Amino acid sequence: LDGPMSVALSVDGTRVIVTGNNDDSISWFNRNAATGALAYGGTLTDNANSVSGLDEANGITLSADGKHIYVTGNADDAVSWYERNAHTGALIYGGMLKDGGGGVDGLDGALSIILSTDGKHAYVSGSADNAVSWHERNASTGALIYGGMLQDGVNGVDGLEGAWDVMLSVDGKHAYVPGGGDDAVSWYERNASTGALTYGG
Repeated sequence: LDGPMSVALSVDGTRVIVTGNNDDSISWFNRNAATGALAYGGTLTDNANSVSGLDEANGITLSADGKHIYVTGNADDAVSWYERNAHTGALIYGGMLKDGGGGVDGLDGALSIILSTDGKHAYVSGSADNAVSWHERNASTGALIYGGMLQDGVNGVDGLEGAWDVMLSVDGKHAYVPGGGDDAVSWYERNASTGALTYGG
């Protein structure tokens, strides 16, 4: 819990998951439904037991089915995914996407991540890339496949300098990204089939 950055609650309410930015880690805790109290469950740490992508772990999100967890590593310029044991709450490392690897782009300074309501796509803000990227999600394995990105100052896109967060509308039609360096918030139309974003304003 050194430098805790983001927290998430499992869909069934039995576990709390926290990113430790200074610890380069993700930890899980058992939750007492009656009192709300937490009991330590375990931790995965970057570069230990083949885990990778957690350097300066920051953003976190869970799949709606509760099977997978996704974490951004700000200093790793990466997003990693984990399979979740519904009975114990334990996490098992699945893999990661890293900026510059295998054609992946837009993840430099990865901060925030969110999944679409239909669970088909993940969206990540890349603060150092001044970008927002989208990735196709395999619902069975949890794996992500890079889809594309939009970047500040490219093809008329504006407002993404220092992209900090990303949010989707409930109907899944639009995305919103605050750009800290631009003092702006920009919006995008989402293609539900491909996950691609189109700049709106």
